[in-house]
Amino acid sequence: MAGETVTESVWDYPRPPRVEPVSSHIEVTHRGTMLVSTNASVRVLETSHPPTYYLPIVDFAEGVLVPVEGNTFCEFKGVASYFDLAVGDEVVIPQEGDFYGGWITRNIEGPFKGAPGTLGW
Repeated sequence: MAGETVTESVWDYPRPPRVEPVSSHIEVTHRGTMLVSTNASVRVLETSHPPTYYLPIVDFAEGVLVPVEGNTFCEFKGVASYFDLAVGDEVVIPQEGDFYGGWITRNIEGPFKGAPGTLGW
């Protein structure tokens, strides 16, 4: 049915993770400022994790991404580098679990890994 929301369970996602192209146009704005607009994103689906969307750095507005020190390593996805988002003076609090950063939307069901007590999942 057109316009119907398809629900996905994070427990149906694979392990090791799967990377897949995103067919939708993605725009991210903050307080009226366009941060990124792209048709070239991918998402990573991994058991018990909300999807993580990767957006091409070249599609971000100039100056909104500020590199930070350090990186992480995943046996499946490799090395990851990180950025702070520089828009206004608002402080953003990360999702529980230090390094988990998937997007939880109304069509994604949990429970989600990352909160205290879920490390061994």
